[in-house]
Amino acid sequence: MNTMKTIHVMHVHPAMSAGLAALLQSKEWLVTLHAEQPESMAGADVVVTDYDTGLELARTSAGRGRGQEVLVVTNRDKEWDVRRALEVCVGGYLLEDTSAAQLQHAVRYVLTGSRYLCPTVVERIRDGLPGDRLTNRESDVLQLLAKGHCNKRIARDLGIEVGTVKWHLRSLMTKLGASARTQAVVLAAQRGLVGIDMPA
Repeated sequence: MNTMKTIHVMHVHPAMSAGLAALLQSKEWLVTLHAEQPESMAGADVVVTDYDTGLELARTSAGRGRGQEVLVVTNRDKEWDVRRALEVCVGGYLLEDTSAAQLQHAVRYVLTGSRYLCPTVVERIRDGLPGDRLTNRESDVLQLLAKGHCNKRIARDLGIEVGTVKWHLRSLMTKLGASARTQAVVLAAQRGLVGIDMPA
């Protein structure tokens, strides 16, 4: 009985797909390329793909209860982007400058059912804030603040008191080193904690 695992590569950029497929060549598994064998994706054990495709596949896989793992290879290294990927349970997260050894190591890791984050991403998440980490509730408040919501709206959306919102705001502004609401959002965006478009 053939128990060889299948790794399917379907990055949005054809050149990246070809490069990843070449780096993944190994006697340990079978590598298929979406451009040549799109039908192979359905039965693949791991799908190596880009950020947006990876998040969509992870959501679909989780919704259907499938055991297929998704390994994202991207240049998006902001904490906000990584958090979004982790929330939909991607199996692994690598940056595009990954080496063949690291890519193969990540595949072996996710094949065991464990989650893999490349060291660079782990380091950037760890260093995302100069001081204390934001709590989950502070992060919730920050996300709504970034959308331009007032304290009353934030309180209503989160089901908490306005006074509690103000307390969380003071705390997160202190941690971010901000003296105003707008500055807090800008600093958070620069560090990748909120997903807003920042000027170059």
